[in-house]
Amino acid sequence: MIRNNNGFSLVELLAIVVILGIIMLVAVPSVSKYIEESKKEAYASTVSNLVETVRKRIMAEEYSVDKNGSKKFYFNNIVTENKINKSPYGEFKMNVSYVLVTQTDTGYDYVVQAKDSAGYCINPINVNQLNKSKVTKDCHI
Repeated sequence: MIRNNNGFSLVELLAIVVILGIIMLVAVPSVSKYIEESKKEAYASTVSNLVETVRKRIMAEEYSVDKNGSKKFYFNNIVTENKINKSPYGEFKMNVSYVLVTQTDTGYDYVVQAKDSAGYCINPINVNQLNKSKVTKDCHI
């Protein structure tokens, strides 16, 4: 008697499902971590763009800071060239997220603080130290 073997046996299909499950078990955490790191990089980049917008407008004399004084520029009042002023996690909270500009004898100092609706934040920090490692859920704001 001749048998026609045109399909996979149940054991073969089960082996494939197990192998795919193991691959997913290894791949999902790596991909999730990569996505989270990308969002933190985008968060820091968005905040950096907002600071750069404030810096450009001060140099163009569209924004002003009193001599030897300081002024807060809240994110919701800053319109960037690409009109993006929200984080990858959600909207920045008003009256909490800002760029603090202080005029000194040698120029300007920029300190930034940000918090969004998902609870991610950047605690007050000088913009020269801003990077994705400063984006956290451990907020002191």
